[in-house]
Amino acid sequence: MVMQFLASFMLGGMNRILAGFGSTAIAAAGIYFRLQSFVFMPVFGLNQGYMPIMGYNYGHNNPERMKRTFKSTLLVAVAFTTTGFIIFQTVPELLIKMFNSDPQLLQIGTNALKKISIAFPVIGPAIIISTTFQALGNGFPSLVFSFLRQIIVLLPVMYLLGEFFGLEYLWFAFPISEAASILPASIWLRLKFKRIFKKMEETEELIG
Repeated sequence: MVMQFLASFMLGGMNRILAGFGSTAIAAAGIYFRLQSFVFMPVFGLNQGYMPIMGYNYGHNNPERMKRTFKSTLLVAVAFTTTGFIIFQTVPELLIKMFNSDPQLLQIGTNALKKISIAFPVIGPAIIISTTFQALGNGFPSLVFSFLRQIIVLLPVMYLLGEFFGLEYLWFAFPISEAASILPASIWLRLKFKRIFKKMEETEELIG
């Protein structure tokens, strides 16, 4: 429910900012969100299998399997999103033409897809990190980083880039917000893993 509210708030704020550049900019963003769902759909499907496996190994004090599961899932997620990045960078006009071939929309949409998709290789790990917190029984960090990414960083940066540099550079707000959120998220998860694995080792020593 909270995640849906954040997404709705973000979309509303983004559309208000883009409205200053005309309806074509809003249309370009709409096309992007339709296309990006095809890139991230496999990652969300991967999540459905990853979360219970990670949670099971956490509950059974199996740090080695937790590490292997996390690393392998991370690599697969990066592979999916990097493939999406390559497609968006190489054939953006073809993707836009699937919806509309208006020259202005092609120009704005192509620029948007190229700029926004720079974030794709980072979004894969971000999704897995968020899911990992939930699998470990701690969903609060996921909420914090979603709020940071979608509201605290994205909207202000989008507004400032649009205000000072124009629509062409406004789309850089997406990779900037992803980079700004994945760094603290990675550090937080690393520290959490360290505490969990240390506790598991101590438990193993007591049992042994």
